[in-house]
Amino acid sequence: MTILLKKETTLGTQGKAITYELKKLREKVGEIQAQNRPTAYKRAIIWTLLLGLPLFFLFPFFHLIVWFFIYNRNLKKGTIEYKKMIKSKMQELEPIRKGFNGETQVTNILVNGLSDQYVVLNDISIETNKGSFTQIDHLLVCPDRKILCIETKNIKGKFYPHKNGWLWYPTDNYVNTGNKQHVINSPQQQSIYHARQLEYNLKKIGTKLEVEPIVVLTSPEVQWQGNQTPCPVINAEQLLTYVKSKGQETNFNSKEMKRIGEVILSLDKTELIKGSSIINV
Repeated sequence: MTILLKKETTLGTQGKAITYELKKLREKVGEIQAQNRPTAYKRAIIWTLLLGLPLFFLFPFFHLIVWFFIYNRNLKKGTIEYKKMIKSKMQELEPIRKGFNGETQVTNILVNGLSDQYVVLNDISIETNKGSFTQIDHLLVCPDRKILCIETKNIKGKFYPHKNGWLWYPTDNYVNTGNKQHVINSPQQQSIYHARQLEYNLKKIGTKLEVEPIVVLTSPEVQWQGNQTPCPVINAEQLLTYVKSKGQETNFNSKEMKRIGEVILSLDKTELIKGSSIINV
C-alpha cells in the first residue's frame, strides 16, 4: 500500500468548519422553536376555535388547516435570519464538498492501487518565486524519483480549449448563473505552474527532482475535448494505468521513498498561512 504522508486537506478542514457552523445554526433554530412552541400551541388553538370550527361543516378539515398554519407561523418567529444563514452556508459548502469528494477519490485510488514504493502527499502549499503561496492538490513521488503534480477537478460537463483558459459547458448548477457556458482558469496551466514552483522550491534546498504536471477529472460526467499537451488530462479511472506507465519500480525501499516525501513535506507552508489567501494562476 502507498505511503500516505499527508492526508488532511484544506477543503476537508473548510468543510468540517462549515459543517460545525451549520450544526450550531440549526441548534439555535431548534432552541428558538422550543421557546416558541408553547405560544404557538396556544395561538393555534385560539384561532382554530375562532375560525376553524365554525366553518367545519362547510369545509371539512378546515380547522386542521387553520391550526397547522397558525402553529407553524408562530413556531418560526425569530428563525428567519438564522435560516437565511443556513441557506448561505449550504451554498458555500456545496462546491467545497464536491472538491473534497474529488480529492478523496484520487487519494483512495493512489493509496489502494500502488505499492509502498510510492508516496502520496495531499494539499501542499508552497511559496512561489514571487513571494506568494500556491496550493497543490496531490503530489505522488514515484519509484524513479519523478514527482507527479496532480490537479484534481470534480465538475461535470464538456471542456474545450480557450484563449483565456478552458471553455466549460456545465451539466449541473455548479455555477449559479444563467449562462450555459463559462470560461474557467486552465487546470493544465495551474498544474504546470505548480510543478515549476515545486521544482523551484526543491532547487533552493539543493534537491533536484523532475516534477511532471497532470490534471485528473474525477466526475464520470465530464469530457475534455482538447489536447494532451503541454499537460496530460485524464479521467480518474485512467490514473493508475497512467502512473504505472511512467516507469518501473526500482530498488528504492519504502524508507528511502518516505525520506524523499519528507523532504517535500518540509516545504509545506499550510500551517503557516492558515487564514491567508492562496494564489493560483
